[in-house]
Amino acid sequence: MIHPTAIIDPQAEIDTDAEIGPYVVIEGPVRIARSCRVMAHVWLAGDTHIGEGCVLHPSCALGGAPQDISYDPNKIRSALVIGSGCEFRECVTIHRGAKDNGVTRIGSGVYLMAASHVGHDAHVHDGVIMANSACLGGYAVVGHKAFVSGNVSVHQHAHIGAYAMVGASTFVSQDIPPWCIVQGVPGRVAGLNTVGLRRNGFSAERMRNIKMLFRALYQSDIPFAAVKERIAAMDNDDARMLLEFLHSSQRGIAARVSRHVSE
Repeated sequence: MIHPTAIIDPQAEIDTDAEIGPYVVIEGPVRIARSCRVMAHVWLAGDTHIGEGCVLHPSCALGGAPQDISYDPNKIRSALVIGSGCEFRECVTIHRGAKDNGVTRIGSGVYLMAASHVGHDAHVHDGVIMANSACLGGYAVVGHKAFVSGNVSVHQHAHIGAYAMVGASTFVSQDIPPWCIVQGVPGRVAGLNTVGLRRNGFSAERMRNIKMLFRALYQSDIPFAAVKERIAAMDNDDARMLLEFLHSSQRGIAARVSRHVSE
């Protein structure tokens, strides 16, 4: 299943069920699990682990050195870990971690469209979709089943919550809470991603609870500490997830575009 024109480093570990296409180049201790398909001209490097059933389209470049001027390849050992069932379209780039023992993590079932980029030490959770030319800076986090549209730029350390949707050409400079739609430059919250929640099987009751959390967060004139207390008092799984997100925010929470936007 390995094309004769492929160049494979002897350190690489490739499952016998994996398919390696023409002119693929693999450098270093790359591990490729069963049922993976690596198409023509893909380049893989470093301590990169690719889970079962992943499909890499032509000209992907995964596991390269981070774009960090402090990175020293002679002193730093870092990795890229990719889950199962992912599909990366043409020219996707993902870099390994920038610090010693640093790891860039891609979950399972992730779909990255053409020319999208994931920077060093970022964490892309399960089921995320990133459209063409979307770019994540270093240490960025994208939560479970979030959707990042085309030409989006995400600032380093920024956090996009689960089930959020980022509109095309948005610049994300602050953290986007779960379930929200964000758009603009800089990105501002425009409402709830109700269509995405329905498509992911959220019940009517759960969606009502999420709307209450959204109102508590964005339709309150009380101090932020009091907002968090109000959310904590709701005491359900979604409230706890939102509260954890707020406590962990490093860049602050994105403001809302308008209080008149439909929810």
